[in-house]
Amino acid sequence: MVGQVAWSRGRRSALGVVCALSGLALVATGGPVAVAQAAPAAVAVQAVEPVVTLSAAAARVWEDRVVRLVGVVTDQGVPAGGVAVGLWWSPAGAGSWAPLAQGVVTDAAGAYAADVSWPDPVGAVEVVARAETNGVEGHSLPVPLVVDDRQVGLDAMPSTRVVVDRAIASGAVVPAEAGVAVSVVYELPGRAAATAVAQTDASGRFTVELPASASTGRLGIQAMTGGPGADLEASAGMSSTVRAEFVSTTRPVTRRMVRHSYRAGCPVGPRSLVAVRMIYRTYRDTYRWGEMIMARGAQDDILSAFETAFDSGFRIRRMVPVEKYKGSDPAAMRANNTSAFNCRHVTGDPFSLSPHAYGSAVDINTVQNPYQDARGRWWPSANKWLDRGRSHPGMIKSASPVRLEFARRGFQWGGLWAHKDWQHFDPR
Repeated sequence: MVGQVAWSRGRRSALGVVCALSGLALVATGGPVAVAQAAPAAVAVQAVEPVVTLSAAAARVWEDRVVRLVGVVTDQGVPAGGVAVGLWWSPAGAGSWAPLAQGVVTDAAGAYAADVSWPDPVGAVEVVARAETNGVEGHSLPVPLVVDDRQVGLDAMPSTRVVVDRAIASGAVVPAEAGVAVSVVYELPGRAAATAVAQTDASGRFTVELPASASTGRLGIQAMTGGPGADLEASAGMSSTVRAEFVSTTRPVTRRMVRHSYRAGCPVGPRSLVAVRMIYRTYRDTYRWGEMIMARGAQDDILSAFETAFDSGFRIRRMVPVEKYKGSDPAAMRANNTSAFNCRHVTGDPFSLSPHAYGSAVDINTVQNPYQDARGRWWPSANKWLDRGRSHPGMIKSASPVRLEFARRGFQWGGLWAHKDWQHFDPR
């Protein structure tokens, strides 16, 4: 501002002139001019918004998986230490912010870090950091993230499977991670649900062998992972129909497998024998694997008869090699066993070599189909099954399909002999 001063002609004027110039007041009174310093005007200092940065260790994260968020807070270019930082998140583009992590404090360099996670898969999200210095709040630019669903899945199963065939359940977890415990819940036909536990390998895959089903029906399987502190993830359920089907396998016979039922001088040795595993129906109307040792040359005929027995619903109490009974025929009969090879004499006749010594004769369900020796003794005992008018799914009668198939294959049945041997078939 420019000041104006008025003067009277020929004398000093008492008029005072005040001029304001750069904060100074000049006062003229007709005498010496006095100069006074005016009080400085108050200057308002405008606070500056802090600069807040934010970044994530990964752009894609998984539910329940921790991701580290880091950033720095500065105030007018100077690191702001000891400042509280809050992290907020919102579905992408929604603008509905919710707290994610609070109480995070910057260090002396203004840096901060927070480990966060989402308990549920929420898809695309945005995260911002907020901090306040000198009463002014600043916030970072939104950081986009994708929070994906952790998953466990099962591999496809065959639509049907053979009874007593062990099922294999396999699958994988996403993201792939080693050491994840996977619970495979399965329900076998006719049984309550049970659980088997597997661990994932480095590729996130798992495999578990389930018990064999002894019954036909539906096999249901589901895999689960998670638990305390994490969401429980479950796969889609898988199912398979367990069907009844006659199946057999073979393997060579070693000397050790017949150490009680074979000895030097027997008409056939281990190399002429074969161990045959086959599925049979039990007395409880379930299914099991059984095994018989028999002559290689008789294998096809004997298996054909047992397949016919299986298909007709005929049942078998037990089927194991006589080695289990150390080659004792009486012990095997008492156990109601079904077997073939046993290098022995005829039970009750120590002078005659049994056709079982050749591996081509078969005894079936020895309790329900007893045997009478030449002296009239019944083996394993003179029991109620001497009454052949009784009905039992393990009894062999003239019209039994198993008997007819053996006959078609050229085997004779002891049930037609004078001394009955209802359990016995041989190809003589």
